Amino acid sequence: MTENEILTKREKRVYVNPFYVIRLHRLFRTNDGPRLINKEKWISTNERMIDEIGKRAWLQLLLEALEGKFI
Repeated sequence: MTENEILTKREKRVYVNPFYVIRLHRLFRTNDGPRLINKEKWISTNERMIDEIGKRAWLQLLLEALEGKFI
């Protein structure tokens, strides 16, 4: 895997991570992280990413983000 491919995968992990957009219910969070983008931007970015990398790869990235594998 090239350095550019690694950077691209890292960038995609950031964009797919819903924690940058939403605040979890207090029962599921340990702290309040910053919101980096608004919901509409997150949705449109991820729609494009799904088209680009496919549903399965996007879902794998989402699961990795939910598991705490951010960057």
